[in-house]
Amino acid sequence: MGRIGNDMPRNQAKVITNSGMVNIGADGTIPLFGYDWHWDVNGTYGEALLRVHVNENNNQRFYAAIDAVRNSSGTIVCRVTLTNPALLPVACR
Repeated sequence: MGRIGNDMPRNQAKVITNSGMVNIGADGTIPLFGYDWHWDVNGTYGEALLRVHVNENNNQRFYAAIDAVRNSSGTIVCRVTLTNPALLPVACR
């Protein structure tokens, strides 16, 4: 059995990036001992924040749901509820 999955939501990624940088500096000259001493100082600060939101399917639940059967009373249930009930809380809720 094959499946295209057009009824499933498409995987979409949303990326938000915020970044900023500050660069500051100063320089000058100091006359000392008969010489001109040159100096400079600078500093840089940067920050970046990346947020990624991805729409992903829970494949374990999806495959359990498309493998549906009828139980002994005729109710449609995931097959895993009949073959391996220990997996029920994870796979088919």
